[in-house]
Amino acid sequence: MGKSWRIATISGIPVLLHWTLGLFVLFIVWFAYQRSLDLTNLGYLVGFIICLFICIVLHEFGHSLTAKRFGVKTRDIILSPIGGLARLESIPDNPYQELKITINGPLVNLAIAGILAIVIGFFGLGFDPGFSDGIKIHSGNFVQSLMYMNISVFIFNLIPAFPMDGGRILRSLLSISIGRKRATFWASLIGKLFAIVFVLFAVLKGHFTLAFIGPFIYFMAGEEYQQVKLNEIMKSTSLAQIMSREYIRLNESDSVNEFLQYVDQTEVRNFLVQNDEDQITGSLPSIFVEELKKNSELYVQIKDIASPKFNFLEEDRSIDEAFRLMKDEGLAIIGIKKDGQITGVIDRPIISRFILEHSRTKFLS
Repeated sequence: MGKSWRIATISGIPVLLHWTLGLFVLFIVWFAYQRSLDLTNLGYLVGFIICLFICIVLHEFGHSLTAKRFGVKTRDIILSPIGGLARLESIPDNPYQELKITINGPLVNLAIAGILAIVIGFFGLGFDPGFSDGIKIHSGNFVQSLMYMNISVFIFNLIPAFPMDGGRILRSLLSISIGRKRATFWASLIGKLFAIVFVLFAVLKGHFTLAFIGPFIYFMAGEEYQQVKLNEIMKSTSLAQIMSREYIRLNESDSVNEFLQYVDQTEVRNFLVQNDEDQITGSLPSIFVEELKKNSELYVQIKDIASPKFNFLEEDRSIDEAFRLMKDEGLAIIGIKKDGQITGVIDRPIISRFILEHSRTKFLS
């Protein structure tokens, strides 16, 4: 995503400003100069933009806090000139959960618009923003403009241009009847068509925002479909199909110097560490071996550098389960068992090679 700066942390979720907002500030300066805005009108414009971005943050928290209810963490929320992005660590496979997470973003904007409408009606401000002579934000139309902008955000986000909110809503509804993979295919295809329409409209009407959004949607629609295909493959492939049966057991009390003499004579790079009772107590990932080679004088026995983080999975479990376990527990190596016996191991490089190989499949496959 490029360089971003944290401006706040709300409910444990960092809110970041993307560097491209600097370009947006330059655009505002240019816009103010072109329209010959005085300081008062410029102040109203800047205040309106700040309020709009607050609404966008609330929109993203609509997604994030709903996701939290289903046990999905949000890495951060990034604000850019084209809007906000809540980066969830995962999307639930349950289509009903995905639907609730997705739709609650636009519903926040609808709720904000409703609250502003009540304020306008209560104070008798009138609902006409007075844009007949051109768009200009001032004290007489500030609240009305913010209300209509939230309505616009709500409507725009319902356009079924995957991976926008509307496209995700479409995907979740299709998933109920045709499954996640095919639903993502059709949502992605429709998203790409909308992306082309956005670009054509931008060229014909000079709408620069859509000129940025269109290519982004086109690229991300294809990428998301590829990711869903990969996830399906990872869930349907057992560990027995890709695990390495070559591994070496080391004892906690083994000498580091003797190990380094031995390791250069073997191609095996997966090491499990056991105690004197032959119980596995940890592992020695390849990155730790490289550390040993560089700073061998700092360690005497294998237990001095071995990682205590280790776990087992059965052969019939999926690659997806192993990947999630590694991610959640910070594991580098997982032991594979069958009928209570260790039959092999799987490490991060094995999974990385699998992902790389299957990421090259074509869009229509």
